Amino acid sequence: MLRCCAPVLLATAFLGCSDLDLDRGPATDVPELDTSVDTSVDAPDIGFIACETDEDCAGYAQCCLAVACQSGQCMPRYVADCCTVEGPCAVDVAQHTGSCGSTCVVGGCVRSLDLDERGCDEVSWDLALTPEGLAGLAIVDDQADRVTWHLSTLRPFDGGPSLRAGDVLCPTYHTGVVAPDCEVSGEGGAVRISAETPPIAIGNGPPTLLELLVYVDLQSPNGEGLAVDRLDVLAVPDGLAATVIWSSSPSLRAGPQVLPARGAWTPVLVDLSRYAGRNVRIRLTFDTLDGRDNDYEGVAVGRLRVRTACLQNREVIVRDACDVGTFTDVYPLDEKLVVYAPPLFPSEAHREACVTCSVAAVCPTIDSCDVASCVGARCVTQRELTEDCCTPVPGWAGDGGFESALDEGWETTGLWGVRDLLANGGERALHFGLEDGSALAPEGASANGMALSPPIDVADDAPAWRFALNLSTEWDLAPSSSNPSGIDRLEAVVVWVDDPRPSPEVAVLWRSSEIGGTTSGAWTQVRLGLEAFAGREVRLGWRFDTVDADANGFAGVFIDDAIVYRRCPGCEGGPVSGTLCGDEP
Repeated sequence: MLRCCAPVLLATAFLGCSDLDLDRGPATDVPELDTSVDTSVDAPDIGFIACETDEDCAGYAQCCLAVACQSGQCMPRYVADCCTVEGPCAVDVAQHTGSCGSTCVVGGCVRSLDLDERGCDEVSWDLALTPEGLAGLAIVDDQADRVTWHLSTLRPFDGGPSLRAGDVLCPTYHTGVVAPDCEVSGEGGAVRISAETPPIAIGNGPPTLLELLVYVDLQSPNGEGLAVDRLDVLAVPDGLAATVIWSSSPSLRAGPQVLPARGAWTPVLVDLSRYAGRNVRIRLTFDTLDGRDNDYEGVAVGRLRVRTACLQNREVIVRDACDVGTFTDVYPLDEKLVVYAPPLFPSEAHREACVTCSVAAVCPTIDSCDVASCVGARCVTQRELTEDCCTPVPGWAGDGGFESALDEGWETTGLWGVRDLLANGGERALHFGLEDGSALAPEGASANGMALSPPIDVADDAPAWRFALNLSTEWDLAPSSSNPSGIDRLEAVVVWVDDPRPSPEVAVLWRSSEIGGTTSGAWTQVRLGLEAFAGREVRLGWRFDTVDADANGFAGVFIDDAIVYRRCPGCEGGPVSGTLCGDEP
């Protein structure tokens, strides 16, 4: 008796499904989701029947057997997940059970996991969201831009970093022009980047699941409700082709067609039972297909692990306020199991680690402007900068007044050095030019170089960078804001410390053309906002280039009193209550 089977196209006879059909996955260029098959029986041979249209073959159809006209001949096909009688129906995976909900229809054989008391949440692999964990992934990225898979605190999960696909500095995955303040312009190119785990052994015992917590902020769905940009999750069994097992795009996903919540953390469960007894790598592929409308935050992964499931996972067990159970679809089955995680809403709650409480007094605060409360047995902290509570939390990598030699960790090239030629405060300053201050470069030569600080922790709120500048260049003769060739130009730059690329990207925050290329012998304060790097670790510094060998007989660049701090309310006009703000160091 024909029970249930996946659709298999036959040449002249209705043959059974084989194990080879299970093992052979589609090529990654044309991703498909697998469907299970029943190999128990073969259908009868209907012989050769000539036809011109499908209607000529309609009379030969049977329960769970569709017949269509192909190349002038009636060709039979199994109906996907079809069953002929009510009750249990055949499945091809030992970890599954089947129940016939409706006979003679597509999907009538409803598959679910065969669960018992064994194998409750036994984790066989778990991605560590650390530099060491990132190093264990194979990242494929052939693009010459800042969009890649990387660890990021831009979209943290439960107080820690997440694995993010996007620009390493800004909340976008635009690959075109990105300004220092993270504003994008023009069109970029398409993004296709992947991160792949090492081989993971899938056991033959209890059902094995892939569990993810993902944050998706991608290009808006089109008129048909299908997202253009997408995250695909593929299984890559040893020796076999990769197969898409879950996608943020419903067009590539079997099972319930529910999109992950946009702009919020979403739990995902994927059944890996068909790979029992094999080693499988999990590949995350972020694909935009084109370079249009890519100014969104991208994708973040807060958890990626492989674990077993048991009967207990069908019920929510009350644990604590920071370990909340959420019923989650198991793709591609008709099954829901529980995922435990810190509260998934609002997403901002994951910026700090979840802490349980009975009263607000036990809730930790890390800033003078934090107000903690105990809501639903978990700590909720809100921060509002006011003049009464705000402190500037100033900092710099060592001596920002440059009264001593550069600390260990500074990187300098070219003619940068600490010298006692001129200072805004004290006796010394950071200088670019000849050691005696007589010129920007040796006679008849050009010169360039960069000075980068050791790592600096940027404040979480309203962060700023200020330094005193005395700039003497050929623009002393005729100050101008038009300098497209970059001649005698100073730039203030930033480098993200954890940029995973071999040659980290240098972002330009400011150029001396904004002040005409010179300070005309006076000291001036340069103030720059660092909001794009709030709460992150960066290296700050300066880059100078004469470009040519002409008119270089000027004193050069002098920088003093460099500092990063938090701009407190009321500080814009000058010092307030002795705190660091405005024009005063």
